[in-house]
Amino acid sequence: MNLPYTYELLAAADEQRHGFIKLRGLQADQEVRLMAEAGLVEATFNDGKEGSFTSINRLTETGETFLRAFKNHAVPGATRGEYLQAVLAKWNTSFDSDLIPVGAAA
Repeated sequence: MNLPYTYELLAAADEQRHGFIKLRGLQADQEVRLMAEAGLVEATFNDGKEGSFTSINRLTETGETFLRAFKNHAVPGATRGEYLQAVLAKWNTSFDSDLIPVGAAA
């Protein structure tokens, strides 16, 4: 799952109080499918027929929690996606330093 893109989609969906977000394109479809599998959204998916599209119908409670976790930590001048990428890069750096390669002695 592309977490910055996921965050952007969740934020956009959260701003749509009386409707849903209509999305087109393979990347959007794949990302929304992963989001639905993770329990972040309820969605309708492109079935391949002409005029069909993927939509985020609503955020679930889990999706709202995910969104809130990052919403109040905006970096001045940075987009939501840029901020999330910075947070994830920092987290991954500290997390990766604690990993032991497979097959290495502990």
